Amino acid sequence: MSRGLSCVIPAYNEAPRIAAVLASVVDHPAIDEVIVVDDGSSDGTAEAAAAVPGIRLIRLEQNRGKSWAVSVGIEAAAQELVLLLDSDLL
Repeated sequence: MSRGLSCVIPAYNEAPRIAAVLASVVDHPAIDEVIVVDDGSSDGTAEAAAAVPGIRLIRLEQNRGKSWAVSVGIEAAAQELVLLLDSDLL
C-alpha cells in the first residue's frame, strides 16, 4: 500500500517569500498535496500563495500562532503522512 504525503506550510506575513517556497514543493514527485495555512497575514501572503497553481489555501481570519496554523493544516490534510515546512524556508 502506498502512503500519500501532504505538505503543510503555515504562513504569517511571508508575501515576499511564499512563492519561492511553494515553487520548491508544488511539483515535487513525493508530495501529493500542498496546503498553505495563512495565519491571518496582513501583507498579501494569502494572495501570493493563491496565485501558485496546485496548492490548497486555508485562510484564517485572525492570527493565532504557528501551532494553531499547523494543527489546522494537519486536520485538513488528505494524505496519511504529513510534512511540515516553514514558509521562510528559502
